[in-house]
Amino acid sequence: MKDFKFHYNTIGECFYDSYCQPNYTTTEKLLKDIASILNGKLTAEDYKKEILQWINERSDEYYLDADGQIRRNKNG
Repeated sequence: MKDFKFHYNTIGECFYDSYCQPNYTTTEKLLKDIASILNGKLTAEDYKKEILQWINERSDEYYLDADGQIRRNKNG
């Protein structure tokens, strides 16, 4: 976890994309996540897992750079 860099663009891109896919999430899941954030139950480790999962699902097209930002492969 120490070596993982959180960049606000990465967090925003990953979570915005996830919540904009009706087949991926529901209103109930979104509300639960918001409540978890507000109650301090969603941890940095949770963010890391979500971001890495998002990238792995799109591994041919995106990668995480050294600054912790999601980048698009030039040939993707």
